[in-house]
Amino acid sequence: MFSFYRALLCVLWFPHASLLNLDLPGRDRTSVSCSQGLSQCTVDDANTVLAPENGRVQVRKLAPQLKLRCRGSSPCCLCLLIDTELYISPDTLQDDDSTGSVTLCYQTPSALPTCKKVAFTINNGSLQQNLGKVSLVSNKPVGVSFGSEVQIYSLNPPAFPLQKISAPLLKEECARPPLRNIEECRAPEVLTQIHQDQVQLRLDGEAFGTTSVCVQYELRGMCQAWPHTTIPLPSVVPCLCIQAWHHSSAVRSLSCPFRETAFLYNNLWQNVTASAWPAHMTHGGTVMLWNLSAPCTLEGHVWPCERTTSHCREIQGFRQQLENHTWTQHKSGRWVNEGAFEDINLGLLPCVMVTLEGKGHQLGPFCFKHTERWHWSLLPVGLILLVVLVGIHICLFHGRIKGYIWGCRRDGFAKMRRRGHIVVISPPDVDAALSESVCGLGSSLMTLGFSVSVDQWCRKEQCRLGPLPWLHSQLLDITLQGGWLILVWTPTALEKTEQWTCQLNRTVAAKPTDALQTWGPRADIFTATLSLLQADKQLGRSRQHFLLVSFDSAQPAERQPQLLDRIPLFQLPSQMPCLLAQLTGNLRRRCVKC
Repeated sequence: MFSFYRALLCVLWFPHASLLNLDLPGRDRTSVSCSQGLSQCTVDDANTVLAPENGRVQVRKLAPQLKLRCRGSSPCCLCLLIDTELYISPDTLQDDDSTGSVTLCYQTPSALPTCKKVAFTINNGSLQQNLGKVSLVSNKPVGVSFGSEVQIYSLNPPAFPLQKISAPLLKEECARPPLRNIEECRAPEVLTQIHQDQVQLRLDGEAFGTTSVCVQYELRGMCQAWPHTTIPLPSVVPCLCIQAWHHSSAVRSLSCPFRETAFLYNNLWQNVTASAWPAHMTHGGTVMLWNLSAPCTLEGHVWPCERTTSHCREIQGFRQQLENHTWTQHKSGRWVNEGAFEDINLGLLPCVMVTLEGKGHQLGPFCFKHTERWHWSLLPVGLILLVVLVGIHICLFHGRIKGYIWGCRRDGFAKMRRRGHIVVISPPDVDAALSESVCGLGSSLMTLGFSVSVDQWCRKEQCRLGPLPWLHSQLLDITLQGGWLILVWTPTALEKTEQWTCQLNRTVAAKPTDALQTWGPRADIFTATLSLLQADKQLGRSRQHFLLVSFDSAQPAERQPQLLDRIPLFQLPSQMPCLLAQLTGNLRRRCVKC
């Protein structure tokens, strides 16, 4: 009986005794130990599908564990321990020693199964009650990390249900005292260096490419991502802290390197702001509300005072204390504290004074004014200003308005409505201001009764037909109804025209018959217009259809190229009456500005 208990003690103790002496230098280094009755144990990689052919060894029990093992100065690592209880059928045992094996597997959701085959020699004489035990130890098992869920199973018969275990959490292991020697717990350390106008950030022996940094004001403040390697010096205050972490790890380092930097307190005092304003309570009493904003939480006192010629005298009985826990952080990162002085005499026009611990003197006074009266006084001032502005505009535009009225009375809107079709073509790369002026010209002409097409209004139709077909359709309307093609003239238009003319001359010199085809359907609306203008000029009729306009808001073109030298140019809006006279054919009245 004593020998049985001794053998059982060896079965239970031997694997764990071997584990304590296990060398842990490499990844996925597997070792095995066997109990009494099993010898010459070896471990090798095994197929993850096929079970051992020999069915003499059966698995009675699986007891897996995942532990963090540390040894000496080497980094700690995760180890997988699988204790397996085996039953060896006596029918298969022979007088001589025989061999057996067991295949153990583990798997995580993010990795393929890993199986190990343990082979051993069965010592029939020393085997107790046909029972044996195998302990498999895997150092840094493949696919297993902190927080992983691992499934353990055996390929030996009979089919054994899965055993599920979880690896310890990295956050918990890093927080256990004393500080664990775990590689994953090592967060990057941020070093700071103050320069003349900024603080330089750098990582101790690492690069910023694999790390992230955030800054926070106060330990309990929110940490805002900081993608830069410098911080402006005015933003640096004693309560500023910095966190850093590797992209592959959630463990962060935290440092507050400016707490003992005395001159940075000036940045703190200069960034403290306060405001006060009156209010009325529901029961009819008066109250003065105050608000204090600062980069850090501060301790001190706030009180109202009555301002005199030389100083601000405290109004007794209203002093309130500032404490760190009474501050709340705004989403912008600043800390805010607010309060109220109830039943205070607002007729004294009270101000707010602030005393902060560590400052050495007071801040303030911060006063308010009777804003209600001021808002009401703005109303008559605004009305008077509006009347004055309207009068100035009437005076400035009196002559122009009179000219428009005279033109309408003389020619009549009905006559202008019968004046045909107008096409407005813009130069390439029109900016927003010029585009607005062009569209305004088109709208004005439509209001005066013209049929108007502006190239900027017809993009969809241009894409469907193409530049030249669309332009030919517009010229056909001009031919049938009468009208003009107006070309907006700018420095960009001049540059585009000169480039087109040079290209045209080179093309004509090479093959004259293909000149217009080169600048045909592949060109934009503007160059297509130039092609038609060149053709009309060769026929001697360019003045019958084309006009040029420029706007005061746009930079004037330096000159007109030879292609456009005989086409009239109107400067808008100063020459708008002359343009209308040209469009309506009413040239009997002399246009002085033309």
